[in-house]
Amino acid sequence: MRLEKLNLSPSDVLRLFLRYVAEHEKLPFAEVSVIVGEQDEDADILAVVRERLKTPTKRIRVDLDDI
Repeated sequence: MRLEKLNLSPSDVLRLFLRYVAEHEKLPFAEVSVIVGEQDEDADILAVVRERLKTPTKRIRVDLDDI
């Protein structure tokens, strides 16, 4: 398990996560949406996600009422 490499237990990770949220009043990550179709393969989806993580673009805010 990767946590063992970091010398962390699951409870340590949860404690660190909750401390971050309490101190910064936000999550340490951002939600990202990817639209996929039934024909898309997992490897293709992962490739798109990895590429977008490498070269992020400005987010577009959309209100569901505007759609």
